[in-house]
Amino acid sequence: MRAIVESREVDARASNGAFVGMQYYGYLRREPEESGYQNWLSYLNAHPTDARTMINGFMNSVEYRLRFGPGA
Repeated sequence: MRAIVESREVDARASNGAFVGMQYYGYLRREPEESGYQNWLSYLNAHPTDARTMINGFMNSVEYRLRFGPGA
């Protein structure tokens, strides 16, 4: 079981989804909604070396700015 869980195939399949979820919990402090999660996951799967665009999207979102920006 450990060999399967630690395999490259499982890592490659699960890491992008975990990374997207981590952005929701880290930046927005909430669980992801299905449509937004799927959109970001699709973007990250299509552009695996471009996590910066996703992070920028979270940090410049209206929700993030209202919750953590100046005057919040």
